[in-house]
Amino acid sequence: MSAVLANTSAIHFESPSAQADLWDARYTREGHIWGDEPSPSAEKLLERITKTSASILEIGFGYGRDTKEFCFAGHHVTGFDVSEVGLREAKNGLRSYFDTGKAHFNCGDFSSAHLPVGEFDAVYSHRTLHLLGTNGLVRAFARSAARAIKPGTGMLVVSARDTRDFDSDQMIRRADGFAEYKPEVLGRKGQLISFWDEKRFHSVFSNKFDILAFEQSEEIESETNPDKAAKFTIMIAVRKPL
Repeated sequence: MSAVLANTSAIHFESPSAQADLWDARYTREGHIWGDEPSPSAEKLLERITKTSASILEIGFGYGRDTKEFCFAGHHVTGFDVSEVGLREAKNGLRSYFDTGKAHFNCGDFSSAHLPVGEFDAVYSHRTLHLLGTNGLVRAFARSAARAIKPGTGMLVVSARDTRDFDSDQMIRRADGFAEYKPEVLGRKGQLISFWDEKRFHSVFSNKFDILAFEQSEEIESETNPDKAAKFTIMIAVRKPL
């Protein structure tokens, strides 16, 4: 049985400024952490989009890995991420789409942004929810997504690490249900992970969205640790009519 840590020592990496510092450091040190192929979550969204030129809001675009795939497929992407390093890399890699207006990048907290209401055909976020921490931040994410997406037709595709991804070699379980990275894990000391299951997805999103499917998937943890698989659950949903 793994040890359980009291709730006293963790660095609160769910805050935007702390997340920005962490990801700036990782992108600077590790580059394109997950390679340049699209994530399994991005592939699921592209399978579901029927419009030839959809408007997509991407939360946590990182260095533009999935953004590139959406733009290449002919869609318009508005993206938010807290990392300045990721923003610069995404702009460099997608310069032609940025210059022609098919990609718009913003650095900052998505949930506090002033977004047009009912504007987007899809809201997308790959492996971001488990980093948000408290239920207040998670529900702010859900409210903002519901407000931005087109009622009745807009698609929501989000993914989060699930309980299969707990790693006792890297993490310690906390008494409040979070997992905390051990001090010896490079660049992630004290980072909190909140694992998701289908019940939690339902509790957060089912008020505003009709959930269509869940799919479990995995990908490499990182290019620097390619032998370890990061396991996550993808939720596919559609915005309920007003």
